[in-house]
Amino acid sequence: MHSFDTSNSKFPWYRQSFGDLYPIVYAHRNSEAADREIRLMSQWIGLTPGHIVLDACCGDGRHLQSLLQLGCAGYGFDLSSELVIRAQSNSVTQNRVCRADIRNIPFAPVFDYVFNLFTSFGYFYDDRENQAALKQMVSCLKPEGTLILDHMNTGRIRRTLVEKSESRTGQYHIVQHRRFVGNRVQKRIEIQTSEDRTHVFNEDVRMFSPNEIIQLAGICGLIDISLHGSFCGSTFDESSERMILRARRPCR
Repeated sequence: MHSFDTSNSKFPWYRQSFGDLYPIVYAHRNSEAADREIRLMSQWIGLTPGHIVLDACCGDGRHLQSLLQLGCAGYGFDLSSELVIRAQSNSVTQNRVCRADIRNIPFAPVFDYVFNLFTSFGYFYDDRENQAALKQMVSCLKPEGTLILDHMNTGRIRRTLVEKSESRTGQYHIVQHRRFVGNRVQKRIEIQTSEDRTHVFNEDVRMFSPNEIIQLAGICGLIDISLHGSFCGSTFDESSERMILRARRPCR
């Protein structure tokens, strides 16, 4: 049994796992993929040039870059210093990204759209904190603004989880171990370099059923709540690739 050490309250996994090697593991989640996802999504959510948008937990800014290139006025934040530095080194997203905790977002309610993409929600063990994070995102929306929250489809994940996989990216050999623990999915990632050094980090994310995420959105004051199964806006069902919540902040 491999160790999934994710329970340290002083140094939780999400403060340790999004460092310089994180983009190596998700090399396929690149700017080309982000361009495609934003382009497809813009067609059914009504996103157009000139909209003011916030990318919550933006990582190295790949989706934010796509939003800016679409003509939006965009900003982003992330907790990872390393990923924020990467975003600041990009001439497109430079001066558009800051470091912040999703439970305390330093932006006023000025945004037409707030995006939370690539399963960047449900990191906290206490659901009150997950709820606080969602409330903070809602608080950044202007009246009639729209939240887009892209999460994993729990039903699909439970049916298709691969307990162990291996891959190679350049000089890196990557081994991933996965398991379910209650309503969470945990991942242990081992990255071996050409110098035979092994780096290990973990992920531990809360899974939400469709009813749970809809109920949570309502508790946080959102209306016109709908779920979609892909970046194309397809109807959500148990086989959908993703679970994308679209909801609106009321006028008052």
